[in-house]
Order: sequence, then C-alpha cells, then structure tokens
Amino acid sequence: MFPPREPQRDSYSVFGAKFTSVVLEDLQENAVSPQAIENIAALHRSIKALKTKTGRSFSDVCVRTADGCTLHPLAYAFEDEDPVLSAQFLLRYPNLVFSDLVVDNALVFGGVVMQESKKDKNGNGPIESARAVRVFYLLEQSDEAERFAARAESM
Repeated sequence: MFPPREPQRDSYSVFGAKFTSVVLEDLQENAVSPQAIENIAALHRSIKALKTKTGRSFSDVCVRTADGCTLHPLAYAFEDEDPVLSAQFLLRYPNLVFSDLVVDNALVFGGVVMQESKKDKNGNGPIESARAVRVFYLLEQSDEAERFAARAESM
C-alpha cells in the first residue's frame, strides 16, 4: 500500500478525502489478464478485511455514500462474483466514458497497450494489456484512517 507522502503532488482529492493505494505489477506485463484480475480481486478482498489494532476495517474509515464506501469503478468490479467479466467493461484507456460520466483511468493503469483500431474519436480505447494496475482506497480524514493506512502499508 502506498499512502501519498507529498499530498500536493500525489493528490487524488475527492471532497478533501485522503487515500491509500496499492500498485500491482505483472511480471508477464499483463496485469489485466484474467488470472491477474482474479489475483487483484483476492488482494482487494484482503485489504477490505484488514483491521487496525482497534478492530476498525476499511469500511469503518472509508469515504462513504448512502450506498457504502466510495470506490473507483474497477474496485467495485473486484467485489463482483465474477471479477474478470465485470472488469472487462471497465478496461478502457485513458478514460472510461459512460454516458455523461468520465473516469480517468490514466491514474489506474500503467504501461498500457491499446487496441489502436478501436479508439473512439477522443482517443479512448480498449486496453489490450497493462503492466501495472493501481487500486485506490479513499479514506476519511481521521486518526483511525491514518492507522488503517499504516496497517495496510505494512502488508
């Protein structure tokens, strides 16, 4: 896990929220292969189950909405019963555009190879492979969230 050390430079600001993230690099250079997606989904579940010494988990310290923790759409896919199927719809770069919602996937995927012939008019297209995936965890502004980030960093 990588909490930002320089908030001015490493900001991923959502209403003043803090974040921590995990970066996964695939040595075969395809961090979006079905097996890699399964592995990332398993790690995501482990991170969400992680507890601080006081017994608080991610769901206790996350930035919340009425429906639960605020996550990047890809993280929601990792929670699905079939994360490989769910993730396939989100593997677009540099942006995922869905109706009037634009999700900046340039923050999430690294070392991307795209299907050039399938790019849309704005240059967004399906990801063929990516060397790395970064999963964000948005945290509330609290001491307990700091403890969670420190615990996650020590994984």
